[in-house]
Amino acid sequence: MNTKIIAKYFAIVVVWLFVATDVSAQTELNIQDLQNNISRYLDRAVIIEGVVDQHIDDVGDLGAYVVRDRFNDVIRVRTSDSKPPLNTTLRISGIFTEGAAIRGERTFFVLESSREFTDVGGSTVMLTLNSNPSGATIIMNGVMQGTTPANLILPQDRNVMLQLQKNFYNDKTISVVTRRDNIIREVKLTRSGLYYVATFLGIGLILALIGIVWFATKDTSSGGSGVTGSTTGGNRGEGGNRGQGGNSVRKPTDTEDQKPSVVENKTVKMNVLQGRTVKVRRGYFSVLEGISEPKELRLYIDPKSSANEYTFGRDDINSVNHFQLKDMTVSRKQAVLVVENNGPYTIVNNAKSDSNPTKVNDEEMAPYESRALNHGDIVQMGNVKLEFRLK
Repeated sequence: MNTKIIAKYFAIVVVWLFVATDVSAQTELNIQDLQNNISRYLDRAVIIEGVVDQHIDDVGDLGAYVVRDRFNDVIRVRTSDSKPPLNTTLRISGIFTEGAAIRGERTFFVLESSREFTDVGGSTVMLTLNSNPSGATIIMNGVMQGTTPANLILPQDRNVMLQLQKNFYNDKTISVVTRRDNIIREVKLTRSGLYYVATFLGIGLILALIGIVWFATKDTSSGGSGVTGSTTGGNRGEGGNRGQGGNSVRKPTDTEDQKPSVVENKTVKMNVLQGRTVKVRRGYFSVLEGISEPKELRLYIDPKSSANEYTFGRDDINSVNHFQLKDMTVSRKQAVLVVENNGPYTIVNNAKSDSNPTKVNDEEMAPYESRALNHGDIVQMGNVKLEFRLK
């Protein structure tokens, strides 16, 4: 009889330990817990809570922000949703994931699956702010809070000063006393003098272009018959000079902005910078299979962007830092190439487990695994095969 009782209680203890272990995977963690127990929590579902401390510009359709917990530790969170407002408190559920190594140091982030605002309705209220016209930049205490329309999480029962800025419109500063109920406010922006100057200049430019085209057309029709019918050297020479001037081509200067043009065919689409001087990185990819033209994928340096990542996949993204590979064997978000200070070059496999993985030298990479590339390494994404080269 005692043996049966002991066995019963032993089974209860085993079940309790199993449930406790499973629940611990979903228990809310401190950021330091994750950093000190990487092997335990890596690629597992975790929950963290903290304040949105910073917005980060990321590549493709994934945004990123930094969360600071109550112990002042920080971690990066990547999301496919819009970035949450700054200074708001969130409870975030996601996968603790390893990112690309930076200067030989391992990096980690949480891939967000869901979020919950934990301070709405308590010491804070939500303010829905819009402007007419919309698209105005919102600045609060010197920090940009996005553009209108926007939902702002603000301290309750406070007098908050908000500034709205929009090109060709006068800046507008409003004072808001936050209440418990949601506030819906539309602010009308007035046009500045620059708006009317730009409008008149635009109309004048259009009229000038119409006049130039009209005179050029008239000059061509009358000047052409005069040159043909003339028998004197003076008239012929004058007509020849006029014809030379009309056909002259202005060469671009080194000070002109570099403008991207689109290179597209049935296999690939990418944006290429045009100009007298175009900077490219030392590393590039030589096409072996899967792309008809071009035979090389160059990594252009966009002077207007500080991004050091290049994305590959079927997604259509208008950026010189993205290569759209149209082959159906390629994932929408196949891979990311990270370049730190012109080297090293690190490839990160973003393809999901149910998609064709990114391969390096015929070795499959796990989801979100990163690997440094060397000269001559073969990178394969579905049917597309590339050779990495360093010149």
